[in-house]
Amino acid sequence: MSEWNHPWGEVLGLRQDGAVCTLTLQRPRRFNALSPELVAALQGALALVAARDDVRALVLTGAGPAF
Repeated sequence: MSEWNHPWGEVLGLRQDGAVCTLTLQRPRRFNALSPELVAALQGALALVAARDDVRALVLTGAGPAF
């Protein structure tokens, strides 16, 4: 499993385990509600993941009890 170096660390976690990439919404105090910052981070992360040949699946999850 590897963490990716990306500029969205405060609102979005991004890691890869084999061919599976996991995006984790990191706004648990706001129940992972979408903010303009989080939407921009998701757009950037999805473009980054889509450009990689070694990713075959994407899991979207949220930190904390709400997702």
